[in-house]
Amino acid sequence: MDHLPQLAVDLDRRAFLRHLALVGAGAALAACGGAATSAAPESESSAPVDPSVDAIAAVAPDAEASLAVVAATFEQLADQPTPFVFGLFTPEQEPIEGATAQVYAMPPGGSGPIGPWSATPAQTDVPPGGLYLTDTEFAATGVHEVVVVTDDGRAGTVAIDVRDTKSSQLPAPGSQAQAVATPTVDDPLDYETLCTRTPEPCGMHDVSLDVALAGDTPVVLLFATPAFCQTAVCGPTVDVLEQLRTDYDDVTFIHCEIFSDAGATVGEPVTAWNLPTEPWMFVIGPDGRIVRRADGPLLVVADQVRSLIDDGRQA
Repeated sequence: MDHLPQLAVDLDRRAFLRHLALVGAGAALAACGGAATSAAPESESSAPVDPSVDAIAAVAPDAEASLAVVAATFEQLADQPTPFVFGLFTPEQEPIEGATAQVYAMPPGGSGPIGPWSATPAQTDVPPGGLYLTDTEFAATGVHEVVVVTDDGRAGTVAIDVRDTKSSQLPAPGSQAQAVATPTVDDPLDYETLCTRTPEPCGMHDVSLDVALAGDTPVVLLFATPAFCQTAVCGPTVDVLEQLRTDYDDVTFIHCEIFSDAGATVGEPVTAWNLPTEPWMFVIGPDGRIVRRADGPLLVVADQVRSLIDDGRQA
């Protein structure tokens, strides 16, 4: 999968969509799977080597390669307990619901497959459906070819970027949270709209992030833009957090829109945090250090979000 460069002021909506686009993602699956792995040069006598063919043959040689698999996270951390999230689709881009599947991975270096791990359908009604979770155990970093095999004999692959917290491309657990000002009801900064959630804005704009980090309570920080998100994830993500926050009177919840205007200009808090995609949620401990993080469709799975928040409270 094409890795995004570190982006700041020039970050735009296309950059956000490049790595996380479950809606209509089937059309990009071939490019996504092939870009992250090496291929033999084309010649008159040889065709490009497809790493997915070898990966499927290594774990399920009799399986039919008819699954479209979409990685639903920007990068997977090897040294963190966050589940690996992926989507399953038919070649016609129809979501596959309720499948029983096993997940394997081919680490870089040709050391052979690891796994399997059982995949569980995510409990959410947010489109496009076909969302699954699995608790993986990656020991190595680098590009892995992930193979998903369903019990009815179908298989598919996707290449994912596995990193540790030290090599992550954006703020990772263990690092100090960037204390920047975020727009609030009293001080919207340069944001035209404080919260694009409809029909009612969320209630997570009372405290600026820099002020919250100066306190002694955990902070949950969500970057998302319901009105301008192209993946049908941001709005439901804000909804889930808006519902859950009422259960926590000892945690400060902050939502920050991605764009300071109508979807054209990335806000300063987003550039300060070097975010390459959206949405992102960071759970920050009382000491100001990031405890957990998650992105994309995982954030619409309420029990997973609650678990992330609880980890921050216990830090």
